[in-house]
Amino acid sequence: MLPFFVNADVTERAIEELKVESQLRADRTAYPMGGINSADAQETLAWISTRDREMS
Repeated sequence: MLPFFVNADVTERAIEELKVESQLRADRTAYPMGGINSADAQETLAWISTRDREMS
């Protein structure tokens, strides 16, 4: 059984940090970016400016 922490600290990451991590995963074809072309990921990530799904 896995421990469950009700008050676990969850740090929100900045959008640029998430974009860098996503690009690195695309470059390595790592989960969940496996199968996505690195250049396509770079082009798509350039369009993303917020974490808000409705505003991207």
